[in-house]
Amino acid sequence: PMSSRVTSLSDPADDAYVVVPDDDVDLPSGTARGLWVVTTGDVSFVTVHGTQVDLTGVAANAHIPVRARRVLETTSATILALV
Repeated sequence: PMSSRVTSLSDPADDAYVVVPDDDVDLPSGTARGLWVVTTGDVSFVTVHGTQVDLTGVAANAHIPVRARRVLETTSATILALV
């Protein structure tokens, strides 16, 4: 019964993985439902619509509720992609 349920954007993530920042390659999952900042640092990413966002000094354990397709190499924080 649950296997036919459609996932909503307001549902929690189903999985997570450590992101390897790359300026040229999208995330392996295609897009993330959000980003989790594991260690304090700068976070740069590209949204699903192609907008580049640069955040400085993001605190550890912060959740960035954005649908991101790429995390850029200028990112100094360790990031988990929530999918």
